Amino acid sequence: MNFFNFFNILSATPINLPGGDIRMIGTRDAGKTSYLAALSICLQAENYLEGRIISVDPYGYGAEHLQANAENVLKNGLEMPASEYADSCRFSIKLKPKFFMNPIATIRRKPLRLNISITAPTGELIENLIAGNFTQDSLNDCASVVGLMIMLDSTTPKRDKDYAKAIANLQRELGNIIGVQRNRRRLRRHRIAVVFTKGEQNDVYRNKPKEFAELKFSNTFSNLHNWRQTWGCSMNFFMCSAFGFIGDTLQPNCRQVKGSAAYTLRQPEAWQPFGLVAPIYWLQTGKDDHQLR
Repeated sequence: MNFFNFFNILSATPINLPGGDIRMIGTRDAGKTSYLAALSICLQAENYLEGRIISVDPYGYGAEHLQANAENVLKNGLEMPASEYADSCRFSIKLKPKFFMNPIATIRRKPLRLNISITAPTGELIENLIAGNFTQDSLNDCASVVGLMIMLDSTTPKRDKDYAKAIANLQRELGNIIGVQRNRRRLRRHRIAVVFTKGEQNDVYRNKPKEFAELKFSNTFSNLHNWRQTWGCSMNFFMCSAFGFIGDTLQPNCRQVKGSAAYTLRQPEAWQPFGLVAPIYWLQTGKDDHQLR
């Protein structure tokens, strides 16, 4: 930190990285709201203070509404309908540069900035894809961007075949809209981040999300692999947690709300979320920063 203070990097005018729209697709209980709520206040967590992230600033009604309710979501299990934030969840994320990944910014002693917009279609989209009954509007919206974040609950391998069916249907329908044969160049520009949530429940695979997918969600993994090969696009796997572990114990810092699918923080003062920014950074830059994982 002294290095950055010495060069006054935190107050320098940032260099803007490529930013854009991301579509976040996941089931109702995948933890989309918890993820976005944690992202909006992640700098309150001690483990983020000395990391690469300088600031995360929500803007727009949806993100600001999430930030205002974030502690209630994480501490008390407040369940917010996606309709309350899905259409305008925007963040400005400022990062310290790394020489081998951002040499120009490092030499010029400037931070980096990502301006992104995350739209989260309702959880019914995945369920409808599983059933083969979906609305064209939602699919057209997903086809309008090149960055997809597919969020899967890491604790539900029993739904592997359902997720596999949803992935196959999603690939087919998006391909029909975009035109697989006519738009090969555009298809190759797509980046698909497969994000496993509730990573605190799978500490053994925290740093091995691809292996986790292949082992625990083999049918889904197979269809994702086919999607990547058919389109020639980029795909990466991530593990994240809105709650994290308690200290160095690997004990999940969360507990399930009785009679609900929601989780809350077990020890709020020991909050250590992880992996929140890594998929966003990769989707926007194509660079995999293991420090952000």
